Amino acid sequence: MNNDDDKTQTHVVLTKGTTVGHYRIIEKIGAGGMGEVYLAEDTKLNRNVAVKFLSAHLCQDENCRKRFTREAQAAAGLDHPNIASIHEVGEYNGRPFYSMQVVEGQSLRDAVAGKDLPMEQILEVTIQVCEGLQAAHDKRIIHRDIKPSNILLDGHGRVRIVDFGLASVVGSEHLTKTGSTLGTIGYMSPEQVQGEEIDHRSDLFSLGVVLYELITKQNPFKRDSEAATLKAVSDGLPEPLARFKTGLPDGLQPIIDKALEKDVKTRYQHADGMLSDLMRLKRSLESGASAVSVGSVVRWPTRSRLVATTLAIVAVVVTLVAIRPWVMPSASDQPDKIMLAVLPFENLGDPEDEYFADGVTEEITARLARVHELGVICRSSSMRFKGSEKPLRQIGKELGVNYIVTGTVRWQSTGNDTSLVRVTPQLVRVQDESQVWADIYNEELTEVFAVQASIAMTVVSALGVSLLDEEKQALESRPTENMEAYKFYLRGRDYWSRYAYDTGDLDRAIGLLEKAVELDTTFAEAYAALSTARSWCYWIGYHASSDMLKMAEEAADRAVRYDSLQGYSRAALGALYYWGYQDYDRALEELYKAHRHLPNNSEVMAMAAYVERRLGNWDKSLELQKKAHELAPFHSWILEGMIECTVRMRRWSDAAMYAEKALNLFPDQAMPYYQKARLILHRDGNYMEARKALQSAPGNIRTSIYLLLIEAKCDYFARDYGRALETVRAYSKDIQTPSDSAFYFCKLADLHRLLGMTDSTRTYYELALDYTTSIHKEGRIFSSFMTPSAGLIHADMGSYEEAVEAGLAALTQFPLSEDHLWGAWAMQQMALIYTKVGKFDQALDMLDTLLSIPSETSVGTLKGDPNWDPLRDHPRFQALIEKYEKEHGT
Repeated sequence: MNNDDDKTQTHVVLTKGTTVGHYRIIEKIGAGGMGEVYLAEDTKLNRNVAVKFLSAHLCQDENCRKRFTREAQAAAGLDHPNIASIHEVGEYNGRPFYSMQVVEGQSLRDAVAGKDLPMEQILEVTIQVCEGLQAAHDKRIIHRDIKPSNILLDGHGRVRIVDFGLASVVGSEHLTKTGSTLGTIGYMSPEQVQGEEIDHRSDLFSLGVVLYELITKQNPFKRDSEAATLKAVSDGLPEPLARFKTGLPDGLQPIIDKALEKDVKTRYQHADGMLSDLMRLKRSLESGASAVSVGSVVRWPTRSRLVATTLAIVAVVVTLVAIRPWVMPSASDQPDKIMLAVLPFENLGDPEDEYFADGVTEEITARLARVHELGVICRSSSMRFKGSEKPLRQIGKELGVNYIVTGTVRWQSTGNDTSLVRVTPQLVRVQDESQVWADIYNEELTEVFAVQASIAMTVVSALGVSLLDEEKQALESRPTENMEAYKFYLRGRDYWSRYAYDTGDLDRAIGLLEKAVELDTTFAEAYAALSTARSWCYWIGYHASSDMLKMAEEAADRAVRYDSLQGYSRAALGALYYWGYQDYDRALEELYKAHRHLPNNSEVMAMAAYVERRLGNWDKSLELQKKAHELAPFHSWILEGMIECTVRMRRWSDAAMYAEKALNLFPDQAMPYYQKARLILHRDGNYMEARKALQSAPGNIRTSIYLLLIEAKCDYFARDYGRALETVRAYSKDIQTPSDSAFYFCKLADLHRLLGMTDSTRTYYELALDYTTSIHKEGRIFSSFMTPSAGLIHADMGSYEEAVEAGLAALTQFPLSEDHLWGAWAMQQMALIYTKVGKFDQALDMLDTLLSIPSETSVGTLKGDPNWDPLRDHPRFQALIEKYEKEHGT
């Protein structure tokens, strides 16, 4: 018998316990013509994954195997909350496979079986699929097989698209091949059926079929035979939705019609186009209104003069729309996003009213930032140019914008408990510093929101941007009717925005925001800001009691209850779940909801980025931080996060580039010098070069706790423990929280141990242990985080059994599968504990894992840090250094 034709010779029966690389099979959870899917344990990262193997009969086709590997590897680069992540692509006994994220939930096909979903839910599911497809299409990846069974709904209702890039190589009785393209009958696009070359617009046709089916419970092209179905896809017109369902919202049929256009040129050209129409329709359902264009007249019932203002700018709008000066040529002949900055309005009144002028600036910025078609620079970056004498053209270049809004504000009391506000805004085109629009507003203080709204609406109109219904509502909103509450809110936001680890500013911000919500118990934005500030207090260990967390949650709940716009309240919930409960999945869900309503909010983007890295999505985290940096180019902590991320990912050239950029932008701040020195230590362990970076800092910031910390680390790497001890003692003045004290006494104890000062060593260790115990008893956020530190203390005190127990407890509390940031840190501390107690093989196992993933551990730190001295002569340690030095480079 000739085995060359045996299509099953690579088929290996996989049973429970079978090891495939570092995956251990648990059970079979699915099968089909494309292959089998198994639930497996990733023994390297201690998490469950789904492992999908290509069908045995397809494994014999070399082109099929290569295509499978190539496209699965490309899909593995996708990192989006609406796409199930592919972790790894490999081969086992000649059979290709890939491992992917396990999604707890069910397929859309099973979820809707026998059910009529509410229209809002149908639209929400389709919106999330659109968002996932847009992310894939941006990376030039086409799914080719969008259908209900490839759309999963997790336990939180989040959509996850699966099987990206695989439809072109799978085969089963439910799949057909015409020409060289594969797809599922009934969901294929006309170009797929005809064997023509396809692009991302094919996915949008398939999504249109899915949407049609969700609404009508009918496939628009399904016929009695395969041939008839294929012909219907190519030539047939779907029955109108109204034939199957009544009471459908206006605007739904046109979306279906456009998605199911036979001609790709008249179909939706991009997923975000379909996304915009779906979001507009969903919002109209929720509000009972329809989408509008801001080119129409804006009417204000309480301010008749604004009608005249809007009418007066119609000529300007018509002229601008005709010449479209903001449009830049592109391959797709689509206009670039218009970039805009609102510079701080100049206060012409009492100096004590400066916060009010800043507040007006912030409110106008916040309203404009809700418009998806605009790119709006955040307030913190625009504030850099407060009082600047630089030409607007230069400011525009530094901020990367096309247009700038400037203005003045005067607020004065006229007696009889009334106040007048005079605002003079203008819109300037950066390219030639020409004035596009200007106006003067003289109104009572109670009309300040109408003034802010009018300015924002007029700017949007002058730029020729059409608004979604939700965006128009946001621009017109009145956050409160209580002006005293509003003033307390502005002052509270002012202190919060200037907060830089000064707990005095933090206390003042919280106190003022509490007064705001006392005066107006329905003030959603004030509740959201108050909840965020309280969550931050808990997170950093300041007022970090369970009562503080409860109050943060209560404020967030009230924000959601009263926030009709659902932007800031969702951001507050995201902060609560992240900083308060470390529920990263729920935090990310809320933050992406907030981002949908606040598309230009750099803080929401950055926070989502930090949650993404907790979940191990490092590339996605960096991508979000880059976008946040574009909108907040002078926001130092976002740039610091980018440095932090690339150092852990060991992308040394990127980290060095961001570090130099930070030094150029913020030469008078301590953090850029800290980050540069830290980068050098992690990259190659060169403490002398790191110290030079610190010495280049201005003298007035040399005693900053950050620079003292890294200075002490340089001393430590140099084995100059006496000097390190002096440096550590110098930053005792900056201790603010119990966790700070625990860290401080632990460092003192370690250095006293290295200097042979036995008596004081034990005293400081006991003090450090007391603080870690007190933190744990008070339920603070850092209680579990301090557990591995307690393990190190026990190890240095000679209590080896207690040391290992504490370290293992930390690994249980922070498994790498649930928290890739603290999980890696706990693993590094466990490796250090194992080193200290003489369990070298266990330590080296952990170091091997840490070097293979983004973490604080690097070749540079292993070579320079004296903590690893006991391992230096171990052959495995030397082999690790050699292996990862080649892999990571310098």
